[in-house]
Amino acid sequence: MAIFFSFVPWFIFWIFLSLRMIEIAALGGFVFALLIIIFDVWKKYSIKILQLGTLIFFFIIAILAFVVNLDWLGRWVNPIGTIALALIMFISIIIKKPFTLQYAKETTPIVKWKSPQFIRVNYIISWVWFIMLFINSFFSVLFTTILPVKIWVNWTISLSCFGVAIAFTQIYRNHIKKKR
Repeated sequence: MAIFFSFVPWFIFWIFLSLRMIEIAALGGFVFALLIIIFDVWKKYSIKILQLGTLIFFFIIAILAFVVNLDWLGRWVNPIGTIALALIMFISIIIKKPFTLQYAKETTPIVKWKSPQFIRVNYIISWVWFIMLFINSFFSVLFTTILPVKIWVNWTISLSCFGVAIAFTQIYRNHIKKKR
């Protein structure tokens, strides 16, 4: 459940972005990303790669929202955002700290943390999330550059990508638990 809260800034961002409220989308994403990190520090949880990447992204976008041409930013900020989120996930895998591992450690006994199966499961889940966000990014760029579509089409694809990642995570975790 904790991983869900790390996506709240993104959902706020996308909701306000779809309403063409770029500055509020950027500031809302930044404020919520900051609040989530403050809450986790207060609760003595670790700061996650996903949370830190999200905070950095929204800090940059919040500044850009007040400095760059809003027409340009309004057109490109969604594809930039989906690419940034996919990159955060990809970087976490490349640096050998798959983003799901940090969340899984908060609900898994410490004796299992170094288990090859525990680590492998988190790599697989993180790869699936990255692939789904990469697909989402592809369509976001496609819809921005070549094939303009109604906003509901974009939302349907985005939510479907998230839905597949969430469903896979739950189904795969349950499958692994049954195998034990």
